[in-house]
Amino acid sequence: MVCPLSGGSVRMRPRRRAVAVGTANGSRRWRGVAPHRLPPTATRPPGIPPPEEISFRRPARSGLLRAVDALLKLLRQDASLTPSQMSAMLNLSEAEVRARLKELADSGVLLGYRAVLNEDKLGREIVRAVIEVRITPERGGGFDKLAERIARHDEVRSCHLMSGGYDLMVEVEGTSLREVATFVSEKLSTVQGVLSTATHFVLRAYKEQGVLMKRAAPDERLAVAP
Repeated sequence: MVCPLSGGSVRMRPRRRAVAVGTANGSRRWRGVAPHRLPPTATRPPGIPPPEEISFRRPARSGLLRAVDALLKLLRQDASLTPSQMSAMLNLSEAEVRARLKELADSGVLLGYRAVLNEDKLGREIVRAVIEVRITPERGGGFDKLAERIARHDEVRSCHLMSGGYDLMVEVEGTSLREVATFVSEKLSTVQGVLSTATHFVLRAYKEQGVLMKRAAPDERLAVAP
């Protein structure tokens, strides 16, 4: 066959065909075809149901999983809700809510609760910085051991492994520029395995953990393009 683009010849691969092979008991066994494409009258291998009995649908989520998902959604939206309030919203008993909260905490899913603060309203001087860190992975531990070592510092608010031109994104917090700079130069840069750092100071926060720092007025809406 001639390729219409290159003008060269193209060798076509022959199509596989199902071949019926006789067996000792007189039945037929099919070769060269997937089990779900066997003819209706063919002898099927043990454990292979006919096509009409094969379902590719994902099993429905149980009521328990749906309740846990709804509980986690409430906690993400407002972690200050009491078990009594959540029980009324989820149509569960307060004892069930408390039991599931305990299960989530014991399993390590629920790690803690934190309030989102507007530091400007408090009048405190808080300096935050985002630091790009390039590191050398350790033998036998990769990036994990070094990242966990950096994350243990009290100044570190978050630490993430990233793709791209650097390895870790470290968010730190201090009471002054000097304090943050001292942490970078004396604690972070001196860690064995750290190759380089690039520090970016945060000038203003507009949104933290899904919460807007400035609450919009009721009539203040984003413009919608026609």
